[in-house]
Amino acid sequence: MSNVTSQEIIKAVKERRKYLKISQRAMAEQLYISLKAYQNLEIGTTKIDIERLQQIADILQTDMNSLINPPTAQVKGEKLPLANEKQLLRDKESYISYLEESLQFYRNLIKENNLM
Repeated sequence: MSNVTSQEIIKAVKERRKYLKISQRAMAEQLYISLKAYQNLEIGTTKIDIERLQQIADILQTDMNSLINPPTAQVKGEKLPLANEKQLLRDKESYISYLEESLQFYRNLIKENNLM
């Protein structure tokens, strides 16, 4: 197992947040902290403890392992290790499931309120 630095974890959090198009302000709100406090987490001024990392992983719809051991970037046609591809697929499937549940919720809400 490789030694992962806090900077590598912060980089993975930031990349995942940007990939999902979640702003720092939205992250701060969901973590119930100030924007400045969240920014301090992302620049490494404030250390991220295990509980906070779990909260961040939940918001980013992934698991802590994906943030601690992020997949390496693909280099000109080089394939990601199969385990990383499977994790990415699970993340996408989980997100699709979440979107489908949200869609069903709103459909039911509209139906219950006779808005259609």
